[in-house]
Amino acid sequence: MKGRVATTDKAPDSLESFAGTVDPQGHMSGYRITAACSAVIALTLILIPWGRRVTVEVRLSPNEFVSSVRGEADGNIIQLRVADGQRVEAGEIVAVVSDTVGSQRLPELRQEALRILRLCQEGRTVRNDAWLETPEALKASYASLRASVDRYSLLSDNNYVELEAATRAARSAELRRQMQILNEQVSLVDRSAQVSAADYQMRLKLRQEGWGSLPMARDAERRLIEENRRAKEVRQTRMELSGAIAQLSRQSDLDRAQRSVSLREARTAAAAAAGELVDKLDAYEARHGVRARTKGQIAFIGPVKVGDYVRAGQDLAVVAEGAEPLAAVGQIGFRASGGVAPGQRAEIELPGFPRAEYGHLEGVVAKTWKVEGASGYSVMLRLQNGWRTNRGISIPPRVNQRAIAHIHIDSDNLLDRMALILGGVRNLMRRQPHLDASVG
Repeated sequence: MKGRVATTDKAPDSLESFAGTVDPQGHMSGYRITAACSAVIALTLILIPWGRRVTVEVRLSPNEFVSSVRGEADGNIIQLRVADGQRVEAGEIVAVVSDTVGSQRLPELRQEALRILRLCQEGRTVRNDAWLETPEALKASYASLRASVDRYSLLSDNNYVELEAATRAARSAELRRQMQILNEQVSLVDRSAQVSAADYQMRLKLRQEGWGSLPMARDAERRLIEENRRAKEVRQTRMELSGAIAQLSRQSDLDRAQRSVSLREARTAAAAAAGELVDKLDAYEARHGVRARTKGQIAFIGPVKVGDYVRAGQDLAVVAEGAEPLAAVGQIGFRASGGVAPGQRAEIELPGFPRAEYGHLEGVVAKTWKVEGASGYSVMLRLQNGWRTNRGISIPPRVNQRAIAHIHIDSDNLLDRMALILGGVRNLMRRQPHLDASVG
């Protein structure tokens, strides 16, 4: 049949015989179809745009940028006093940056000072925590605070109070025991003195009647005098001991009153030292604080966190003005940043709003800028239709809403790229004679 390969029960003896069995017109028709398909594919590759995308995490922020917050010196971030979306005034401290030895412990130092101040104001017992390394400008105030707390802690220590009370009680018990012994001794010497007096009177009467001898009367007199002397001494000792007991009781009351006064003074001194340290910390942080140059809203922070080391001039945050989020801001790396340029189209997906159901927000690249001290660039996208997606669905507004942006770059087709390359080569060739002349 014409246009088809002739069939035979026997295989051809050679390629020439096989070729002779093929219809030339059918072979040419298949070649034309193949050539047409190849031409269509080539035109498709040349004319259809070749595109690729850069995906970046962004945040929807207010529509007009005001300023970047940048540190003036190298150092570690001691504090970040703001959060995303927070309103700030011009001159307000956004972060504290310092490279002074011990400055990393300033947040802990402030917490300790505020804790001591609160406990002192509540009249509660205070203990010193572990010693913190502090900058040189704060060492004297910190040492004074710890000394004040140590004194207040000692005076308010229940164990110390109980030991002091137990010591006084033991001393009072000992004195009273001695008083009991002296009372018994007084009774004994009184009875002995009475016996001696009776004996003396009896011997004196016998002497007067002529029955007793003079030496015996004198001996009874000496015993009477000795017993009276002993009784007097014992009574004197008992009186002194009674005074000591009374003095101990008065001293205990005085000590309790004095301790109460001392405790109150020590608490006041500790609170004053804590307040002074807080004031010194405020002054220190004010000297090392990075301030917002204009009022507005924190569009985004970072990419930095507390403890990071930053360079002078590095962006710590961006202050924006306006409450309606109509722009998206994000960070892109160096490799991706080369293809991102103003005017490129972007599709922004919002978490919680599936793209298949809600669509995406439409944006365009507004600008890019270098982030000092960071490994990348910042990019800002303008939202063309606000919170309305490409499907006409309005998304509930949220300040600093996180989102994923797909930026379309390199949308030129192959023909445009080739024209651009040829134009560059032509310009280079035109400049070559001038270059040769300048070299000559």
